[in-house]
Amino acid sequence: MAPKKTQKQEQRSSKVAGRPSAGTLVGRVLKAQVNVPNAKPPGRGRPPRKEDKHPQAERKAASHLTKKNPRKRARSRSPPAKASAKRALVTAKVARPALPIARRPKKGEVINTAPTVRLAIYAFGDNQNGELGLGPRPHAGDTRADDSDSDDELDGDVKKPTRNLVRGAVQVAVGGMHCAALTYKNKILTWGVNDVGALGRDTTHEAPMVDTDASSDGLEDNVNPKESTPDEVDLSGVPAGTVFTQVAASDNATFALTELGDVYGWGTFRSNEGSNNFLPRVKIQKTPRLIPGLKHIIKLAAGSNHVLALAADLRVWAWGSGAHGQLGRKLPRRRLIEAGLTPARLGIKNIVEIGVGSDHAFAIRNDGEVYGWGLNNYGQTGIPEGAGEDEACIFVCTLAPNLGPDKQNGATFACIAGGNHHSLGVMRQEGECYAWGRYDGGATGVAGERLRGDNDGVVRDARDQPRILTLPKWVGSDPMLGQEGRMVAAGAEHSVFVAMDGGVWAWGYNANHQTAVVEATPNDTVPEPRQVEQGMEERETVWAGCGGQFTLLAVELGEEEEEEEEEEEEEEEEEEEEEEEEEEEEEEEEEEEGEEEEEGGEE
Repeated sequence: MAPKKTQKQEQRSSKVAGRPSAGTLVGRVLKAQVNVPNAKPPGRGRPPRKEDKHPQAERKAASHLTKKNPRKRARSRSPPAKASAKRALVTAKVARPALPIARRPKKGEVINTAPTVRLAIYAFGDNQNGELGLGPRPHAGDTRADDSDSDDELDGDVKKPTRNLVRGAVQVAVGGMHCAALTYKNKILTWGVNDVGALGRDTTHEAPMVDTDASSDGLEDNVNPKESTPDEVDLSGVPAGTVFTQVAASDNATFALTELGDVYGWGTFRSNEGSNNFLPRVKIQKTPRLIPGLKHIIKLAAGSNHVLALAADLRVWAWGSGAHGQLGRKLPRRRLIEAGLTPARLGIKNIVEIGVGSDHAFAIRNDGEVYGWGLNNYGQTGIPEGAGEDEACIFVCTLAPNLGPDKQNGATFACIAGGNHHSLGVMRQEGECYAWGRYDGGATGVAGERLRGDNDGVVRDARDQPRILTLPKWVGSDPMLGQEGRMVAAGAEHSVFVAMDGGVWAWGYNANHQTAVVEATPNDTVPEPRQVEQGMEERETVWAGCGGQFTLLAVELGEEEEEEEEEEEEEEEEEEEEEEEEEEEEEEEEEEEGEEEEEGGEE
């Protein structure tokens, strides 16, 4: 019998039908976790390509494709909004960081550099457990709540981008229900759910006594202020002088990369059976600990319960939970959990980029070929075999035939991100966004009208409606035409596209306003890209990250804003020093009073 889930575990879990071992597998996601590039080398735009023609895909109308969706709300498919199939020429230049070159660093050599551009973090979506970093739950009338809707703070949703409490961030990572930020002062801040140590610090909090007869919704007391308020990770166990360059977050754990290529981590991985394991013989790690066996790592990417690490020699390492093949290697059944917890090098070479979904993963080779592996029940790995089969998994790193240059007219993917059952990527040459995997939930953002009569890589259900996209399809709507992508991010069932000009588009499941669309939509879904404008006026977004039901955006700070933040930090430090001095004085006074009482008693 599967172990009973807690309320927080339920919120992490997937709400999508067709997922193997339902009820025990945690379904939250990646979170696009990338350093914001400082350099912007010029690229070259090119006209949009026509989709390649290959033999018509076989239509499938199997009964297992029409299973009841176990979401809280019924989700019958609504008619798609109209969208133009005509695509504008891309004329602006695409800025892409240079591809890494394989090398073997010397012992003690600095191989990673921490980002320096300071960021302001904006958050929206589900905030029931403090995952937005806004501090204790907003009350009615608080500017962080939507004044137009008095129920905004009651259901825990923040409907429009709102700046959170993080200051001094230079890089951010989003987990399913927690987040982490690296600051320019080499501190790591965390916030959100800490039930299994994902925050890397003590968040013990005794809720105050409340009058149950008083008129209050009572929800404020359910949020631990030490979790909802960003605070520093306990780095007391990390050697002095350690410099961090990146943070990454999975469903229940957080990882930090150093300038020397070492990796520290804390939290836990949740297995398919529901057990918690971080390392062999370590169930839950509450503070940062060095991950053994990893050297010269240059980038991390974390899925729901697995992690990829790209090394300087352009080889990939993986560890975590591997029940669905997301570790890219076959594990012995008798030692399934323990074997997966030990980082192992995969059998692929010359990898320049890594990406993850909830339970699947990608590696982009230096020639543009893409490897995919992991859960593949909706073709989310880019490998068409098994798409539509509940138990379909790819257990070893396999070339994804539909993602390589041959299928893309020579174009290659610059980055790829994945959700529960969908994936999307940005092309290196022209910066356009393509998506594949589960279609009927709206997470791909592909216009319904564009698929009418299109059976090229489209699997349909018994009603002849698109169910799965096994071939990447262009994501776009009229406002998004001609936009070049900087990056993409994927939540459990929603997606975000960040353009080079700082514009942001979001789509997919929106029950918690994780796409920042305020008005009601059919089935709580935004089927096509909608620009995120309210709350982001005159701001250029450079990064996005998606949690299970929420989204974070990062904006570069200007010089004046940096100076203001520094002044605020100085004032806060002065206040802290004054408080410490006052506490010391009070302690001294208490000691003196105690000594006087003792002397008086002796007399």
